[in-house]
Amino acid sequence: YLMPKADVIQFKTGIEILMDLPGVESKDIEIDLSERMLTIVAPASSRNDGGINSQELGLGVFRRSFYLSDELDFEKIDASCKNGVLCLTIPMAQKIEPRKIQVSVN
Repeated sequence: YLMPKADVIQFKTGIEILMDLPGVESKDIEIDLSERMLTIVAPASSRNDGGINSQELGLGVFRRSFYLSDELDFEKIDASCKNGVLCLTIPMAQKIEPRKIQVSVN
């Protein structure tokens, strides 16, 4: 597997993950969330238009995993890909405030 470069930026409102996926189309990106493990998989493409004298660009599969905080709202993950950069936005979950519960008399 090829490990693409990524930035994880934390804001007060959540996190943003930016990942370089050059030459990858949006339809070919797989994003899975299991428990708190977010995994991104995408095919790495080649620019092979003929004979190659030397090849340094990787071929194979991009794969990267992130272990996410339980303070994030996994139901509201947003993903977009533009110009070979995948952007994932994950907001913070709303905190449940402590409250008192009144007991009713029957």
